[in-house]
Amino acid sequence: MSDAEARAAQSQLNDIFELIGRMQKVDTEGVEPMSHGQDLELRLREDIVTERDPREQFLSLARRGSRDSIWFRR
Repeated sequence: MSDAEARAAQSQLNDIFELIGRMQKVDTEGVEPMSHGQDLELRLREDIVTERDPREQFLSLARRGSRDSIWFRR
């Protein structure tokens, strides 16, 4: 980085730090926090089950696999 580029970068960083300093001085007492910088509402989806419970399928595969394992063949 050249000296000119370093001076330009330092100037930009100083501007950013100055803005942060000014923002920290703002009195926010009594201001309710927002979840977003704009007054937006999240769209919610309906909570609908779209997949069936695979538990029985997994258990049947586990039983079948355990019979085929070397530990089962004693």
